[in-house]
Amino acid sequence: MAGVFKNGSNLSGTITVPAAPGDGSAVSAQLTLPLSGDTIVPSQVVGIVNGSAVAAQATITAAAAADAVVVDALGSVVVQSMIGNLDPDSTPELTVSVESFQKVDNQDFDFGDFEDAIRDATLNDAVATLTLTNTANIPLVLSGLVLGAALIDASGDIRRDSVGDPMFETDDADVPILVPVVDPGLTTLSIARLAATSVDLQVNELADRLVKLALDDSSVAMVAVGTAIAGDGSSSSIDAAAVVNVAVGFTIGLDLTIPASGILFSTTNVETGAELDAADAEAVAARLSSATIIADVVNGTPFGVEVELAYVEGDRGDSTDVFLEADRVTLNTVTVDAPTVDANGLVQQPTSDSAVLTVDSDQVRGLLGDLITTTVRVRLLPGPGGAGRGAVRATDKIIITSRAEIELRSGGS
Repeated sequence: MAGVFKNGSNLSGTITVPAAPGDGSAVSAQLTLPLSGDTIVPSQVVGIVNGSAVAAQATITAAAAADAVVVDALGSVVVQSMIGNLDPDSTPELTVSVESFQKVDNQDFDFGDFEDAIRDATLNDAVATLTLTNTANIPLVLSGLVLGAALIDASGDIRRDSVGDPMFETDDADVPILVPVVDPGLTTLSIARLAATSVDLQVNELADRLVKLALDDSSVAMVAVGTAIAGDGSSSSIDAAAVVNVAVGFTIGLDLTIPASGILFSTTNVETGAELDAADAEAVAARLSSATIIADVVNGTPFGVEVELAYVEGDRGDSTDVFLEADRVTLNTVTVDAPTVDANGLVQQPTSDSAVLTVDSDQVRGLLGDLITTTVRVRLLPGPGGAGRGAVRATDKIIITSRAEIELRSGGS
């Protein structure tokens, strides 16, 4: 094998083929040439066969002479490593398709009490940071690399179409949501040999879709696909173990757009009551002159807020919707206008309001025991202007406090 070198010499081998029966049929033998550890120069590779026929006595007929010797080259070459002035223009094998995916689930996102609100809102600000590491001693150029999202099937692979390509999530027009992964101002992404590079991508629509799927417990992955071109003609090396590692991290700002009807979320908590025993609670209720419950709401978000609060005596569990309990006490709705925001949609000064509910002695008893279960419903409403859009910082909060004011009669029964 010219162009294939073992220990500095052309690779060679010997094979003995037995005599044919002479009736026009053939016999065969096979020679296997191991290439492990050999050096291959593609432009010089030529297969050369030299042979001789040896027989003590032979009759050569026309039938035997036709196609007397046939040589077939069979097998495949799996390249384990390449070294030299590697140039993808002269070595097409240096251009390969690449694909990488990373599973995402709801544990990757923590929106706190805003999680339910996120489900119905639109995320307007998300950045994906891709860190790509080249483990080979050869420069790489990634061409046509895009980032998308795809559901994961029961086998743990991403869903694919009939030709094996990833089935990317699409927008409302059924167009795949894909983000090009490129160096700033270029159409490709370059990674130096044995180095890593990071790129920040604005992925608002993609992140919005990904987050909604993850929060709904769908099995979904971030997927990067494209073409890797290795080498630039300079001295380099690459082996079969070389990989490009891709890591994805998200920074999602709570820059939301909410629908005109608003978005509703709720939370249930078990709180400590007045901790009176039954006899003392009955005595307080019997001497009740008046009782009011006041709910104060401070709105630090760029949206209008409607707050409803209901409570019930005892520990009903933090998964209970108290508004569905027959013995609940419901306070009047508190409506708080959206605060003033600056040009970036950030709150300058929170707004506040209160609601007062007069309760009777039976309703007061619910506050006097050891525990109280409360459910708070909050509806965010679009603020004036901005088409329902607003930015929520970590310091922007809706603060809800409640208190009871009780007057008791003195003396008498």
